[in-house]
Amino acid sequence: MAKTVKIKAALGLASRFSTEGILDRPAIQSSAMAFQFFRDDLSTLDHEQFWVLYLNRAHRSVGKLQLSKGGIAETVVDLRLLFKRALELNATAIIMAHNHPSGNLTPIASDRNLTQRVRKAAGFFDIKLLDYVILSGKKYFSFADKQLF
Repeated sequence: MAKTVKIKAALGLASRFSTEGILDRPAIQSSAMAFQFFRDDLSTLDHEQFWVLYLNRAHRSVGKLQLSKGGIAETVVDLRLLFKRALELNATAIIMAHNHPSGNLTPIASDRNLTQRVRKAAGFFDIKLLDYVILSGKKYFSFADKQLF
């Protein structure tokens, strides 16, 4: 019985520490804020990477994950891994991002296709896809801003 109480107390403490500071994080309210969140990770790379920002109901970050690294022209996204982490974090919204090392911010067909697949799958989990941001240098393209959802 004493061990059970200790384990429950430890789990409670761990839970408190893992959520500590979430209220200090800014709520992501625009594509510009999303761009700032990903800029340091993606803007200067010479190969593509795909990242996901996981958010709570208040649109505050509960986690960020580099989901894949690719080549110069593409990267692969496994939806199972994307949503596995979302469920682990109890995320209610996500923002996706990847870079185009070429400097061309125009989304290609696979970017548009991925957006639709993620949006559809997210609906099954009551998770909202807030935006998909493509970055290159100091510029970005936002699917939400262009109403491409």
